[in-house]
Amino acid sequence: MKRFLSLSIFVVALAGLFSATAPTQTQRSPRPDKKSEGYPFLLFEGIKKEELSRWVDAQMKSMSVEQKVGQLIMPIVYPSTQADKMRQAEQLVRNCHIGGILFQKGSLSDQYTMTRRLQSAAPTPLLIALDGEWGLYMRLKDAPRFPRNMGLGQQKDNQLLYDYGREVARECRLMGIHINFAPVLDINNNSKNPVIGTRSFGDNPHQVAEKGIAYAQGLEDGGVMAVAKHFPGHGNTTEDSHKTLPTVFASRQELDKTELYPFREFFRARLSGVMTAHLNVPALESRQNTPSSLSYAICTDLLQKGMGFGGLIFTDGLAMEGAKVAGSQPISVRAILAGNDILLGPVDPNKAFTEVLGAVRSGTISSELLDSKCRKILSFKYALIIRPGLPQEESATRVVNQVNNREAKQMASKLWDASIYIQKNKKQLLPLRQESRVACVNLEAAATNTFTQAAGFSTKDCYAYVKGNSTARMRELLASLKRYDAVVVTVRQSQPDWAGEFLRQLTEQNATAIVFFSTPYAENRIRTAADKAQAIVMAYENTSEAALAAAGRIRGTTNNTVTPTQGSSAVEEGEADPTAYMMASPIAPPSVSSFEEGPQPPPPSITAMPKVDRIAQEALSRGAFPGCRVLAIHCNKIVYNKSFGTLDGSARGEKVSSSTIYDLASVTKVLATTPAVMLLIQEGKLKLTDQLGFLLPRFAHTDLSNITVQQLLLHEAGLRPSVSFYDALIDQSSLNGRLTGARQNPGWVQLDTNSWGNPFFAFRPELVSRTQNANYPLRFSTDLYLSEEVKNILLNTIASTPRCGVGNYKYSDLGFILLQQIVEKISGKSLDSFVEERIYQPIGANTLGYQPLNKFSASRIAPTQNDKFLRKSIIRGTVDDEAAACLGGVSGNAGLFGTAEDVARVLELFIQEGSYNGKQIIDRKVFRQFITTHGKGNRRSLGFDKGRASMADSASASTYGHTGFTGTCVWVDPDNELIFVFLSNRTYPNRLNKKLMTEGIRPKLHQAIYEALGIGV
Repeated sequence: MKRFLSLSIFVVALAGLFSATAPTQTQRSPRPDKKSEGYPFLLFEGIKKEELSRWVDAQMKSMSVEQKVGQLIMPIVYPSTQADKMRQAEQLVRNCHIGGILFQKGSLSDQYTMTRRLQSAAPTPLLIALDGEWGLYMRLKDAPRFPRNMGLGQQKDNQLLYDYGREVARECRLMGIHINFAPVLDINNNSKNPVIGTRSFGDNPHQVAEKGIAYAQGLEDGGVMAVAKHFPGHGNTTEDSHKTLPTVFASRQELDKTELYPFREFFRARLSGVMTAHLNVPALESRQNTPSSLSYAICTDLLQKGMGFGGLIFTDGLAMEGAKVAGSQPISVRAILAGNDILLGPVDPNKAFTEVLGAVRSGTISSELLDSKCRKILSFKYALIIRPGLPQEESATRVVNQVNNREAKQMASKLWDASIYIQKNKKQLLPLRQESRVACVNLEAAATNTFTQAAGFSTKDCYAYVKGNSTARMRELLASLKRYDAVVVTVRQSQPDWAGEFLRQLTEQNATAIVFFSTPYAENRIRTAADKAQAIVMAYENTSEAALAAAGRIRGTTNNTVTPTQGSSAVEEGEADPTAYMMASPIAPPSVSSFEEGPQPPPPSITAMPKVDRIAQEALSRGAFPGCRVLAIHCNKIVYNKSFGTLDGSARGEKVSSSTIYDLASVTKVLATTPAVMLLIQEGKLKLTDQLGFLLPRFAHTDLSNITVQQLLLHEAGLRPSVSFYDALIDQSSLNGRLTGARQNPGWVQLDTNSWGNPFFAFRPELVSRTQNANYPLRFSTDLYLSEEVKNILLNTIASTPRCGVGNYKYSDLGFILLQQIVEKISGKSLDSFVEERIYQPIGANTLGYQPLNKFSASRIAPTQNDKFLRKSIIRGTVDDEAAACLGGVSGNAGLFGTAEDVARVLELFIQEGSYNGKQIIDRKVFRQFITTHGKGNRRSLGFDKGRASMADSASASTYGHTGFTGTCVWVDPDNELIFVFLSNRTYPNRLNKKLMTEGIRPKLHQAIYEALGIGV
């Protein structure tokens, strides 16, 4: 009988090695005691204390201070056999004396080869770690694929979880991996959590503890350290620590009962590793916004002293935004002082090494503390590496085959079968009867796929129903389905509510089973239909393995009895580093839900457009932009939706995706300011003939007083294109010479072809501060804040600016800044609040808005420039436009941010002449007036651009939209029912890159869409 099945535990104190006191044990964990000579961790069973101490003592005596410091650092490395990548990793081993490595995405062969090479270069063996919550596949895509935890949390066989852990350990040992950052012990008790979701074993603390410990015991019995995460619990948050510092609002009593419970049981089970999360937990740490990973109160007082944990403590990835909270010491030093043993994934390992070494030499980190941590790490190296010995070297090909052996495939099959549960089965609809006539309707997917084939559906009984299908199509499909005895519906997205009415009618007329290949909380987005359906099946993931397993369940070829998870709503999960996450995109292309992982023919609503692909790829390769999004909608159907490149242009940068948020620049004028003016006009609060002096009394006695709203919208007010408002922020006495000039001077920064800026200046302290407070509330950049007085200076500057060419077209940002003031004065609300409440929220454009750092992490936002002249920082999440920045990021001319999908939502509102999903948001008559009232030369309509040079040749004469300085554009062609969205950050890293304009890339892409659709050619 396997040791896991025994029912007793005995724990003795770890004398002389760890200072923490072991907690009192219970009979909860079904493990036998085995004498371990004073070492309370499973990994030390059978190890003789004298032999361990002898090896550790010898290592400590031979180590320099630098080598000891290096043991505390575990950088992230991407496996590669390329010579330069190998050399870089070897330099970390030799120069920083690193104690271990967390490998990230790559292949089994590359990681195995690199591991052997780096181990041979290390004087002290390296701890090799895996971030493998669902096995090696999470990072190494040619490894066996196992299901995520939530499905496995519902099945009742703990022996299966133990065996799963043993199998993962077997694969790890073959690969030379000693540590797995698993299991996830977070309780998924907040349905709005954007990052945990199906990574958790569930929402019941006892269930999570039981399943997590069974899996962890299998790992450690197999010789691999299990690391519980994310202490003290990341489940009850609504934010992602990759992107910000989330807050856990639970009381201490609630935390003890829920979040801390699985960790307490994990420690009692003598398991050996824990990862500290980047969380703000006021109930545990009184210092405001102190990440739990940097908190002595949490990492030492609670974790070690209070809960008696004496194993290895790892930080979560230190490159995550949640860790980046300023303090008196560097993050690396604060993490060690807080109580962590190993710094995981520092942004710059060399810098972290230098920082910790400096802290040791200065006495900030005592030599005793350094030695105790180093001794602890070495003790685990002995247990994990020295005692079992390094595996015999094999060829990489042989190792890959052994990892993917028959044993692994059998385990995968068992786990996938166990991960499917039938939540409801009225009238025993499932398994489907052989004699019944059954159809399958696939939401947002091709009619036939892996699931339909495995479940034995004939092609004629398979249907696709996609977002944007007309009411006539819905009626036609419902009529076709009436002849069937039952219908199986597959759901592959976390937000299927768009299909709610179809599903409601279907469940009323047919016996229906709904299979969710998505987060289980998607069920509540179609609550009425889910309640009426006779059967609900949860498969959790949109993978071919889940499809095969689910097909077996509905046909009755497997038989697992499980219980459901509770919840109400959630977003879909995916992957990130060093843990997994993904943001669900508001508008997903119909092809996104295809089961098969290989190349697939596009579903009917997606059109192959190789020319568009080629233009975008060539522009990317020529450096026209770091990355971009291209989205086209024709006749209310997405026909093109692709991402190219990365956010910063580097090969390893974050890839552009549907969740990438861009600075829209002047597209703000048509997506925010112009529709805001429309709303005020339809309410009778504003007229196009109203004059500025009447609307804004501060301009009543200026040269601008008789400007009309219509002139501002048409750019016919005679205003200058722009003004360098930031000049007023500069302390002139700090300047040596001019602020800008037409010639280069030593140290000056090039701003444009014939323009240079002098960066050697200081800001006026009464206007600019590096600390945000009541006196400096306006964010100018990530670390600069402005006084409210700056707004007055800006408006006074506009008021004193002379006009010329009144009545003729002359593009100006100033006019839209004035329109913003008008909107805010009349509505009584700031522009950002007004458009969010009146437009963005009603249409579900959740990412559209100003000041995105108030809602989203900077890591999700494309940077716009490395400003070496004025703000002296990378501009990411604060508006690129300096005028808008002087207004705190909320302006009528620029400042709006959003994803391509949410931009398209507003354009859908436009193409429907102010209507969205049947609701009239903008009066149709007012909207038509705006797009049909033209200025001189027909270059502009009210608020919108109609410039032919910026759009496709085939675009109709009625096309309207706008371009943006950062590399964006939107075009709406109502005659051809075509919407085009292009978003990029062509200004990064600097604005000198003008290839997007000089090569006409935006109109070329726009034209290629027309050609692919056969419109106007």
